[in-house]
Amino acid sequence: MGMNETSATITMATANTSKQNISKQVLSVANVGVISSDQNNLQRFAGCTVSSGALVLVTLELRESSTALLTINTEKSVMASMLLRDLKQALSQA
Repeated sequence: MGMNETSATITMATANTSKQNISKQVLSVANVGVISSDQNNLQRFAGCTVSSGALVLVTLELRESSTALLTINTEKSVMASMLLRDLKQALSQA
């Protein structure tokens, strides 16, 4: 079975534009681990579901003027859309 990709461009809350605050918001929504990256505008997170062991990959690419591209990759398309909705809400609110 392959992975599904769901993405959206979001407007970030000003308080959530630092790497530390982004990680805090993502970790408050999803039980994922931070993947270290040398790129300042890119943050990645990975984990798996407890029930089925499905892999979950979250990528947040920061763009100009407080916008970002949020991408979720997982085997479960319904879970991807739910996680995208929850992360979008968490990152857009201060």
